[in-house]
Amino acid sequence: MPRYYTGFRNFLYKVGRGELKPLYGAQKISFKQQTVPRSLTVRVGAGALNYSENIEAGKLADLDIVQLPVSFLVDVLGYTLTAGNVLVENAQYKPVHFSLFYEQQTDTEPVRTQVFDVCCVRPDFDVTTMTNRPSVDIKKLKLIINADVRSTSANLRTISREDNAELFDTWFGEASTS
Repeated sequence: MPRYYTGFRNFLYKVGRGELKPLYGAQKISFKQQTVPRSLTVRVGAGALNYSENIEAGKLADLDIVQLPVSFLVDVLGYTLTAGNVLVENAQYKPVHFSLFYEQQTDTEPVRTQVFDVCCVRPDFDVTTMTNRPSVDIKKLKLIINADVRSTSANLRTISREDNAELFDTWFGEASTS
C-alpha cells in the first residue's frame, strides 16, 4: 500500500563522524534527479550509428529554510566565528560533505530518512541576516547529493516504526555514533 507523505520535521545534520546537530528553520526538502548527456558512436558495417542518452549523475535538492544556524554556517559553509561573535566568510571555502536527517509524516506513521554525501552550494542570499531570527521569507538552500552510479537510491536510507520499532526510536541518536 503506498504511503502519502505530508509534513516534515526534525531536520538534523552531521559532518563526518561528528555529533548530530539540529538544523533549525528547515521547512521541507524536494529532490530532483540530475542527468548528463552522453553520446556514443557505434560502427555498423561500413557506416556508423550515433546514439545519445542521458545518464543519472546524482540528485539535486532544494532545502526550504527560514533560518540558518551559526553552527551550520561554520561546519558546512566554512564561515568563521570571531571572538566578538561576528561571522566572517572564508574565501578559501571548500565544499564539506555531510549527512542530512529528517522525519516526514505519512498518512499512517512517521518515516525517518538519512541522506548521505550531501554538499551545499554557497547560498546566493545573505546568510548572516538569517542567523539572528527566523525570516518570513523562505530561502532555498541548494544541495547536491552525489550519486553512486551503480544505484540511484544508494544515498538515501529510510526507516519507519513498522520496519523496526526499536531502531526507529533510537535511530537519530545512534546516527551520531555510526
